[in-house]
Amino acid sequence: FSVLVVTLFWLVANDLYRPREAKRLFGFIGSGGILGGIVGSSIAAVGAQLVGTEHLILLSIGFLALGWYVVQQLWPYTPEPPFGASETLAADRLGTFLTNLADFAKTLTQSRYLLLLVMLVGLNKVVTTFVYYQFNPFIEQTFPDVDAKTTFTALFSGAFNVLAFIVQFFCTSWVLRRWGLLRAMVVLPIGLLIGGTGLLVFPIFWIAALTELYDRSLNYSLDNTAKEVLYLPIDRSIRYKVKPFIDMVVFRFGKGTAAIAGIVLLDVLHLPSRFLSLLTIPLLAAWLSVIVWMRREYTVRIRAMLQSRAAARPAPEGPPAREGTTDEEMAAALGSLIKTRSPQAKLALLARL
Repeated sequence: FSVLVVTLFWLVANDLYRPREAKRLFGFIGSGGILGGIVGSSIAAVGAQLVGTEHLILLSIGFLALGWYVVQQLWPYTPEPPFGASETLAADRLGTFLTNLADFAKTLTQSRYLLLLVMLVGLNKVVTTFVYYQFNPFIEQTFPDVDAKTTFTALFSGAFNVLAFIVQFFCTSWVLRRWGLLRAMVVLPIGLLIGGTGLLVFPIFWIAALTELYDRSLNYSLDNTAKEVLYLPIDRSIRYKVKPFIDMVVFRFGKGTAAIAGIVLLDVLHLPSRFLSLLTIPLLAAWLSVIVWMRREYTVRIRAMLQSRAAARPAPEGPPAREGTTDEEMAAALGSLIKTRSPQAKLALLARL
């Protein structure tokens, strides 16, 4: 249920905002989910002692009802979505990827952009699951007492939630607007590459803990928001099929595959946890390669989107337009995105999308 709700939320957000608006607002919007996780876990910890675990279910029902009421109140205030003139959020119901599996598989395999997006999410989940499995043995060795282990786990979870909120609220939008999408996406894998290499050379508790903390705090903040921006250039009818497929199938399949591999390597074959670094390092290299390729495809799609919008505008009176799109014409199409008289500056913005 939680996966479905989050997926639907970001589908609507992708409908409402253009790329530049998304880079400015998605960080702030996503921070609400992280803050909700912090408050919810705190309420659960205190409420279990005050009213008992079984009564927290009633409290959860109350919060769900409140969420439904808030959505009903906010819906009339949604901004005009950036569709065509005849398209709105109340358009005809769109089918899911299960409506026609053969047609969906054909659409997926014929699009390089969609395949790269699937690879990006799959590699992310495999690597981050391996990082988690590397960290677990260190917890078992460092905290043999059950109560000490529980205390550390609770404090660690609270720390990464707080850090994720700080990154999401204060840094994510700034990084996306100032550094661009490419740099925002490589922050997580580069940090994990450093941590995995360090753990391979120096297998100590604090390196494993810092790597896991880095992974979980950025995965739930900057990296997640950057991935949501990647859905913006996808046609709406395709996006409503691809995103649920990635969130519900690719996400779970990658995590499950890595979990099985971790159990076999660590519990069955009894290999040291540092051995997983030998798997994560090449996977991280593949992840970074996919990001670079993905950014190129993203730029191509954004350029095509801008050209389509420019072509849809009424032609000004004057001499007939030439075939093709020059740099000056492309800069004019970007005029609404940045206030400057320099065509070179406008084209530089496109390169950072």
